[in-house]
Amino acid sequence: MSGRWVDLREAAELLGTSTEAVGKRAVGESLRAEEIQRRDLIIRQLTQANAALAARVPELEAPQTSEDGTQEPAEGAIGPQN
Repeated sequence: MSGRWVDLREAAELLGTSTEAVGKRAVGESLRAEEIQRRDLIIRQLTQANAALAARVPELEAPQTSEDGTQEPAEGAIGPQN
């Protein structure tokens, strides 16, 4: 049976069910495909957002503490102007 396209009526006969039941199965499959596409889009968007945040980690890191206990600004940070 697989690999062959049939119309709704013939599919119902082959499956021993009504055309309405076959129609509902077909719609269910297309809805599932749309949900999968939406899920994949969300995953791509979250992956891009995560990569953008990961790229900012170096500029957001806490300042380093020196041996005397004072904090030194992170490399490249701009301090107060005197």
